[in-house]
Amino acid sequence: MDFYKNRNKDEIQAGNDENANSMGIKAVGDARQNLSYSIEEVDLIVGASYSPYDTVATLAHVVQREFSITKAKAVYVSSACSSFINAIEIVEGYFATNKAKKALVVASEHNTAFCNESCPKSGHLWGDGAAAIFVSKEKMTENDPEILDIYTHGLGHIGKGRDGVRLNPKHEGIVMSDGRDVFIQACYYMPEALNIILKKNDFKIDDVAHIIAHQANMRIISNIANQ
Repeated sequence: MDFYKNRNKDEIQAGNDENANSMGIKAVGDARQNLSYSIEEVDLIVGASYSPYDTVATLAHVVQREFSITKAKAVYVSSACSSFINAIEIVEGYFATNKAKKALVVASEHNTAFCNESCPKSGHLWGDGAAAIFVSKEKMTENDPEILDIYTHGLGHIGKGRDGVRLNPKHEGIVMSDGRDVFIQACYYMPEALNIILKKNDFKIDDVAHIIAHQANMRIISNIANQ
């Protein structure tokens, strides 16, 4: 994972010459250093972003061209905060149908390209970052970690729905118009998701050494940890 220059101690911002595509390319380049096979063997690229630089020449296609991955399918997914996890679910589907064996998932968010820093409600919330992982259907080395399971659940029907957080580039950009609603729903559904996937795989909370949240809000993280 790559982060970029500090705006202040609490926020991270891309440089003036960077965008969602360039950050994604940098993340792939860094991840490639630990790859045990040639990147040209990748046969599926899934790009994930809700704040893309371009919605036609997607992050997946840009990465494909940059690294000359000529035999790969290129797919793009945008599903709010779960885009990265949904991208891995897409890989899971391609693997299950034997349409791919070696995948690259790259996620990149350039929130500050769309935010209004003068917005009193949410101008201070947005940061930028990118991450990339290589996923293979079969184990390639003895040190490869294994993905045991993936669980997601769409929640567009609860609470404020799309009005909780929205990005309309032509008008107001990215805003969180109701932070309280986002807080309430996150504090309820994140522990629920954790409990569901633990139970499904016959684990207890005491079996877990680390919980890594996509969430950057320490109030939410602390609340979940207490639960």
